[in-house]
This record gives sequence, structure tokens and C-alpha cells, in this order.
Amino acid sequence: SAGTFTSSAFDGGYTVSFNRFDAVFLQPSQTTVKFQVAAANAVSGSCTNATYTFIGPGLTSDVLDVFTTGSPVPILTSGSYQNPGQCFKYKVFFTSNDPNQTPELDSFTLNYSP
Repeated sequence: SAGTFTSSAFDGGYTVSFNRFDAVFLQPSQTTVKFQVAAANAVSGSCTNATYTFIGPGLTSDVLDVFTTGSPVPILTSGSYQNPGQCFKYKVFFTSNDPNQTPELDSFTLNYSP
């Protein structure tokens, strides 16, 4: 009835501003698709060991603080959330109240700039 997907890390190659994300998804009735984002600094030039804090539009990591559609990515520094940064991940929360309906993420597009 519920599941979570966490993306692999996107490496901007150097410090960039992550500006906006857009998502294409199917959300049948009685299902939800919600998102959180994380931006971080690289560790020794790599995103593999970076520390990620996922946040929503309210700028908290609370699981109820989520985006429901594409949105601007918050630009701020708070703990391990670092935007501008070099590394980016997103998390998707899927839920369904109907065993015959499943939400589906088709694509996630990230806009960033130097």
C-alpha cells in the first residue's frame, strides 16, 4: 500500500544551483505521489559519500513536508542540505488505498545552472 524510491546521486560536476524539478507521473484515484529533494556538497570530489537531507517546500525533512508537483528547488544552506551544491537526489513516496491501483513515476527532470 506504500513504497518509497530514492534516486541515485546526480553529480553536477562542480557547485551549481539546482533550480527546479518537473515530474511526469500517473496518479490514479485513491493513490498519491509525493516528493522531497536533497542537495549536498561533494565529499573528496564525489557524491557517493555525501550526506543528504531530504526536504519539502516547507524546508523541513518531516515526512509530511512534501511536494505534490514539480516545483522550484529551495536554494538555502541548512545542515547537510546545501543548494548551491554539487550533488542532488530526490525521494518519491507512493501510496495507494486501492489494491488494484498503483501510482507510477514516468520521469523526473532537474534544471540547474552554474
